[in-house]
Amino acid sequence: MTELKQKRPIGRPRITVDDLQPDWKEVILSLAMEGASDCEIRAALVVKNGKFSHDLWYVLEKREQEFSEILKKAKVMAQAWWEKQGRINLKEDKFNHVLWYMNMKNRFRSEWNDQRPVQKEDEDIKDRGLELYEPPNGRLKQIQRFMQ
Repeated sequence: MTELKQKRPIGRPRITVDDLQPDWKEVILSLAMEGASDCEIRAALVVKNGKFSHDLWYVLEKREQEFSEILKKAKVMAQAWWEKQGRINLKEDKFNHVLWYMNMKNRFRSEWNDQRPVQKEDEDIKDRGLELYEPPNGRLKQIQRFMQ
């Protein structure tokens, strides 16, 4: 009787948070407390083989609940640091408030966005209580013919 061979997984082993340096949480949160960007934090994280890619960051964020929760905390902490800098330095002559504002607007888009989403209304103009102006003496028909 032949023995069934046990299948081995094919491909590279899946990287998890266990493959990160042991103090990865502290590294992420301490840098975030200084206002560090995601890129600065990624640069500080080193997987056992010495590499850490942008793609891996997003994969771990999606796949690993613990990693995702730490990143959410880190984003709040980094934003709080930057907001505090703006609040503390607002009256300083050397403080570049335009640079600070642009940084906030670009890094924290969900809360620092000038544009608000426009809600499409399916209602007709007349349903909103507005009446279209119709010129007297059949002038509207002349305009419509001219526009064709």
